[in-house]
Amino acid sequence: MKKKRYQYVLESGLGTIGFITISFIFGYALYGNRSDAPSWIPKGFFPEDFPEEWWNQIIIKFFFWLFVTNAIIYGIWFLVEFRRLLINRAPKQKNYRIYYRYERYERCRNSKPDD
Repeated sequence: MKKKRYQYVLESGLGTIGFITISFIFGYALYGNRSDAPSWIPKGFFPEDFPEEWWNQIIIKFFFWLFVTNAIIYGIWFLVEFRRLLINRAPKQKNYRIYYRYERYERCRNSKPDD
């Protein structure tokens, strides 16, 4: 059975939300407690004595910026797809200029020639 467009959007939207949540947990929540974190990040959920080895720093920063970029990119993408869905489900409007031009053409074609 063929999937409808809204099913694709729903599935990819749920996957996106899951992906952003995972990157949020690993990035935002961990990076918020770091001493070198920017001031605009609130404190995270994890303890402040999280090990400060360099690989942990790289992993935490990677997941944090992954979360930020994914939230922006997928947020914009989801809004565009949702808007496209709403437009596609709206009742179609006739393009009256083309419609009346076609009607005029049909009237001319169907009219009987003058004898």
